[in-house]
Parts: sequence; C-alpha cells; structure tokens
Amino acid sequence: SADPDLRKKSIAGLIEEVRRAEMLGIPWVVAHPGAAGEQPVTVAVARAAAGIAEALRKTPKLAAGILIETTAGQGSCLGATFEEIRAMLDVIDATPSLMVIHANDSKRELGSRVDRHEGIGTGKIGREAFRLLANHPALTGIPWILETPKEGPDGKPSAAVDRRNIATIRRLERS
Repeated sequence: SADPDLRKKSIAGLIEEVRRAEMLGIPWVVAHPGAAGEQPVTVAVARAAAGIAEALRKTPKLAAGILIETTAGQGSCLGATFEEIRAMLDVIDATPSLMVIHANDSKRELGSRVDRHEGIGTGKIGREAFRLLANHPALTGIPWILETPKEGPDGKPSAAVDRRNIATIRRLERS
C-alpha cells in the first residue's frame, strides 16, 4: 500500500502469519502480493516486493517462508503476470521456483482478470489443461492445494466436493 499505516499493518500481518506457520510446522505462507490502487504498477510491484523482503528480514531464524501467489489481476491486483512475479523475486533475492499449485478451474475465460473458481475440469480452463498439468514431468512432486468451491448441492460445505475434485485430478494423472 502507498498508505504508510496500512503498509505497516500489512507487513506486520505477514510477519505474524510466518510466525504462526512456524509454530504449526507449516513450511510456507502463500500470500497475494497486494494491489496497486492508484500507484503505477511498477511502483506497486517494487513496494510489494520490499514489504515481503522486510517481513523475511524480520523473521530470519524461522524455517517458514513466503510464497507469492499468482492472481487473475482483478481490479489493480498484483501478481497477474510472470513478469510481475519475477520483478518481485528479483527484489526479494529469491530463487524462482514453483513450490505449490493452487488448483481451480475458472468460471470466466482466459484474460478476463476475474477470479471466480470452478471445480476441476468443469470450467473454462477445462479437463485437457489439467490433464497436461497433472502429467507434466517438471511438476512431479509439487503439491496441489484445491482452491475450488466447497459447497454441495444443498449450498453447504461438503467434503464430497473436495473428494470429487481430487479424484478428477488423479484420473487425469493416469490418462
């Protein structure tokens, strides 16, 4: 944020999340890099990177780290392109590597800059794209986190929905 108070709170919140992850034995905090607001994107990317780097400097003895999540770029959200992520990693002095896949299909088409999740293989990304991801040799061993809708037909959270999405990915791995 360009607002000094909000920026300070955001960095403090990220530091707290890293500390919580450490206490729980979780190796990574996955974080959205924020939004540009009225700032030019290049300024906002540099500011976001500096904030993440500050949080890491203030938690040097912790094993837990921070992963930057890609976004759809909705509104002025940062992290919609690999170039923005790369620019942040350059400032943070981090090795660019894929550590986890947040998996969800999309209710909207490519380039819409709208982040509305759909079940695996049931949205605009489609089964073929997930089949390619699930079978790509460079992605072997990288964990997936489902970021799919959780509601069953009754509108209430249902573990069966997650089981169905996991089963879909596993079937695609074998095809």
